[in-house]
Amino acid sequence: AAGLVFDYQDADNYGRVLLANTTGDAAGNIPNGVVVSRKVNGVWTDLFIGDVSHVPTLARPASLSLSRSGTGYVMTVRDEGGDLVRWEWSDATAPSGAGRHGLTTWLAPHTHFQFLEVYAAEALAEEGLAITGIERVGEMINIAVDNPSGQPYRVQRSFDLADWEDVATGQTLAVWAGDIPAGEDRVFWRIVR
Repeated sequence: AAGLVFDYQDADNYGRVLLANTTGDAAGNIPNGVVVSRKVNGVWTDLFIGDVSHVPTLARPASLSLSRSGTGYVMTVRDEGGDLVRWEWSDATAPSGAGRHGLTTWLAPHTHFQFLEVYAAEALAEEGLAITGIERVGEMINIAVDNPSGQPYRVQRSFDLADWEDVATGQTLAVWAGDIPAGEDRVFWRIVR
Protein backbone atom coordinates (compact mmCIF):
# COMPACT_ATOMS: atom_id res chain seq x y z
CA ALA A 1 0.00 0.00 0.00
CA ALA A 2 1.18 3.51 -0.77
CA GLY A 3 -0.30 6.91 -0.05
CA LEU A 4 0.24 10.10 1.85
CA VAL A 5 0.36 11.58 5.33
CA PHE A 6 -1.52 14.85 5.89
CA ASP A 7 -2.17 17.29 8.75
CA TYR A 8 0.99 15.98 10.44
CA GLN A 9 1.43 17.66 13.84
CA ASP A 10 3.66 15.02 15.49
CA ALA A 11 4.07 11.21 15.57
CA ASP A 12 0.82 10.83 17.53
CA ASN A 13 -1.35 13.28 15.58
CA TYR A 14 -1.84 13.07 11.79
CA GLY A 15 -4.01 11.73 8.99
CA ARG A 16 -3.09 9.02 6.48
CA VAL A 17 -4.40 7.84 3.09
CA LEU A 18 -3.37 4.39 1.85
CA LEU A 19 -4.19 2.92 -1.58
CA ALA A 20 -3.91 -0.86 -1.38
CA ASN A 21 -3.96 -3.79 -3.76
CA THR A 22 -3.44 -6.81 -1.51
CA THR A 23 -4.00 -10.53 -1.88
CA GLY A 24 -5.60 -12.74 0.72
CA ASP A 25 -6.73 -11.78 4.18
CA ALA A 26 -3.43 -12.29 5.97
CA ALA A 27 -3.20 -10.73 9.42
CA GLY A 28 -1.75 -7.24 9.26
CA ASN A 29 -2.77 -6.62 5.63
CA ILE A 30 -4.49 -3.41 4.70
CA PRO A 31 -7.77 -4.29 2.92
CA ASN A 32 -8.05 -3.68 -0.82
CA GLY A 33 -9.03 -0.19 -1.90
CA VAL A 34 -8.74 3.13 -0.13
CA VAL A 35 -8.16 3.55 3.60
CA VAL A 36 -8.33 6.98 5.27
CA SER A 37 -7.44 7.12 8.97
CA ARG A 38 -6.52 9.67 11.60
CA LYS A 39 -4.29 9.25 14.63
CA VAL A 40 -5.25 11.52 17.54
CA ASN A 41 -3.19 11.39 20.74
CA GLY A 42 -1.73 8.08 19.56
CA VAL A 43 -5.10 6.38 18.89
CA TRP A 44 -6.11 5.39 15.31
CA THR A 45 -9.62 5.95 13.98
CA ASP A 46 -10.64 4.86 10.47
CA LEU A 47 -12.63 7.49 8.60
CA PHE A 48 -13.29 4.88 5.92
CA ILE A 49 -11.55 1.60 5.19
CA GLY A 50 -11.44 -0.77 2.23
CA ASP A 51 -13.43 1.45 -0.16
CA VAL A 52 -13.15 -0.60 -3.36
CA SER A 53 -14.46 2.14 -5.65
CA HIS A 54 -10.72 2.42 -6.37
CA VAL A 55 -8.22 -0.45 -6.12
CA PRO A 56 -4.86 0.63 -7.57
CA THR A 57 -3.43 -1.38 -10.44
CA LEU A 58 0.04 -2.60 -9.49
CA ALA A 59 2.92 -1.04 -11.45
CA ARG A 60 0.62 1.58 -13.01
CA PRO A 61 1.19 5.27 -12.18
CA ALA A 62 -1.62 7.05 -10.37
CA SER A 63 -2.32 10.64 -9.35
CA LEU A 64 -3.81 11.45 -5.97
CA SER A 65 -5.12 14.88 -4.98
CA LEU A 66 -6.24 15.91 -1.49
CA SER A 67 -7.62 19.31 -0.50
CA ARG A 68 -8.94 20.63 2.78
CA SER A 69 -11.21 23.49 3.78
CA GLY A 70 -11.77 23.69 7.53
CA THR A 71 -12.85 20.18 8.54
CA GLY A 72 -14.00 19.22 5.02
CA TYR A 73 -11.80 17.13 2.70
CA VAL A 74 -11.97 16.27 -1.00
CA MET A 75 -9.75 13.57 -2.49
CA THR A 76 -9.46 12.34 -6.07
CA VAL A 77 -7.50 9.42 -7.52
CA ARG A 78 -6.86 8.52 -11.15
CA ASP A 79 -4.81 5.58 -12.43
CA GLU A 80 -2.95 6.23 -15.66
CA GLY A 81 -5.63 5.69 -18.30
CA GLY A 82 -8.29 5.10 -15.64
CA ASP A 83 -11.39 6.90 -14.43
CA LEU A 84 -11.31 9.69 -11.88
CA VAL A 85 -12.72 8.65 -8.47
CA ARG A 86 -13.70 11.29 -5.89
CA TRP A 87 -14.39 11.17 -2.14
CA GLU A 88 -15.66 13.89 0.20
CA TRP A 89 -15.72 13.69 3.97
CA SER A 90 -15.80 15.81 7.10
CA ASP A 91 -13.55 15.16 10.09
CA ALA A 92 -14.37 16.94 13.35
CA THR A 93 -11.05 15.70 14.82
CA ALA A 94 -8.98 17.61 12.22
CA PRO A 95 -6.43 19.97 13.79
CA SER A 96 -7.01 23.70 13.52
CA GLY A 97 -3.76 24.09 11.53
CA ALA A 98 -3.06 22.04 8.42
CA GLY A 99 0.39 20.73 9.42
CA ARG A 100 2.91 18.97 7.19
CA HIS A 101 2.36 16.51 4.33
CA GLY A 102 4.39 13.64 2.97
CA LEU A 103 4.43 10.26 1.23
CA THR A 104 4.07 6.90 2.98
CA THR A 105 4.04 3.16 2.30
CA TRP A 106 2.84 0.08 4.20
CA LEU A 107 4.77 -3.14 3.55
CA ALA A 108 5.57 -1.99 0.00
CA PRO A 109 9.37 -1.89 -0.41
CA HIS A 110 9.29 -1.39 -4.20
CA THR A 111 7.03 1.65 -4.31
CA HIS A 112 8.20 4.59 -6.42
CA PHE A 113 6.91 8.14 -6.17
CA GLN A 114 7.35 10.56 -9.07
CA PHE A 115 6.52 13.81 -7.29
CA LEU A 116 4.63 15.51 -4.49
CA GLU A 117 3.20 19.00 -4.82
CA VAL A 118 1.77 20.83 -1.83
CA TYR A 119 -0.06 24.12 -2.13
CA ALA A 120 -1.25 26.22 0.76
CA ALA A 121 -3.32 29.33 0.64
CA GLU A 122 -3.72 31.43 3.74
CA ALA A 123 -7.23 32.55 4.46
CA LEU A 124 -7.53 36.31 4.32
CA ALA A 125 -9.30 37.94 7.25
CA GLU A 126 -11.99 39.74 5.25
CA GLU A 127 -14.97 39.88 7.54
CA GLY A 128 -18.19 39.50 5.63
CA LEU A 129 -16.49 38.71 2.29
CA ALA A 130 -16.30 35.14 1.01
CA ILE A 131 -16.30 33.06 -2.15
CA THR A 132 -19.31 30.73 -1.84
CA GLY A 133 -19.02 28.98 -5.19
CA ILE A 134 -16.91 28.73 -8.31
CA GLU A 135 -17.90 27.30 -11.68
CA ARG A 136 -16.20 26.93 -15.04
CA VAL A 137 -18.45 27.62 -18.01
CA GLY A 138 -16.56 27.07 -21.26
CA GLU A 139 -13.58 29.41 -21.10
CA MET A 140 -15.15 31.57 -18.38
CA ILE A 141 -14.96 31.37 -14.59
CA ASN A 142 -17.98 32.39 -12.46
CA ILE A 143 -17.26 33.24 -8.83
CA ALA A 144 -20.21 33.52 -6.42
CA VAL A 145 -19.47 36.11 -3.73
CA ASP A 146 -21.05 36.64 -0.31
CA ASN A 147 -20.61 40.36 0.41
CA PRO A 148 -23.21 41.44 3.02
CA SER A 149 -21.67 44.91 3.48
CA GLY A 150 -21.92 45.72 -0.24
CA GLN A 151 -18.47 47.33 -0.09
CA PRO A 152 -16.43 47.03 -3.32
CA TYR A 153 -13.92 44.18 -3.64
CA ARG A 154 -11.10 43.25 -6.02
CA VAL A 155 -10.73 39.97 -7.90
CA GLN A 156 -7.17 38.68 -8.08
CA ARG A 157 -5.57 35.86 -10.08
CA SER A 158 -2.32 33.91 -9.70
CA PHE A 159 -0.62 31.09 -11.59
CA ASP A 160 1.73 30.10 -8.74
CA LEU A 161 0.11 31.37 -5.49
CA ALA A 162 3.07 33.72 -5.06
CA ASP A 163 2.31 36.64 -7.38
CA TRP A 164 -1.25 37.96 -7.42
CA GLU A 165 -2.58 40.42 -10.00
CA ASP A 166 -5.81 42.41 -9.96
CA VAL A 167 -8.12 41.37 -12.80
CA ALA A 168 -11.12 43.42 -11.63
CA THR A 169 -11.55 46.27 -9.14
CA GLY A 170 -14.53 48.06 -7.60
CA GLN A 171 -16.73 44.95 -7.83
CA THR A 172 -20.03 44.58 -5.92
CA LEU A 173 -21.66 41.80 -7.97
CA ALA A 174 -22.96 38.63 -6.29
CA VAL A 175 -21.48 36.63 -9.20
CA TRP A 176 -18.33 37.86 -10.93
CA ALA A 177 -17.49 36.38 -14.36
CA GLY A 178 -14.13 36.55 -16.12
CA ASP A 179 -12.08 34.89 -18.81
CA ILE A 180 -9.79 31.95 -18.06
CA PRO A 181 -6.37 32.71 -19.62
CA ALA A 182 -5.83 30.60 -22.76
CA GLY A 183 -3.26 27.83 -22.51
CA GLU A 184 -3.09 27.80 -18.70
CA ASP A 185 -3.69 24.47 -16.93
CA ARG A 186 -3.70 25.92 -13.40
CA VAL A 187 -5.17 29.27 -12.28
CA PHE A 188 -5.96 30.43 -8.73
CA TRP A 189 -8.50 33.15 -7.84
CA ARG A 190 -9.27 35.17 -4.72
CA ILE A 191 -11.27 38.24 -3.68
CA VAL A 192 -9.92 40.98 -1.41
CA ARG A 193 -10.76 44.51 -0.28
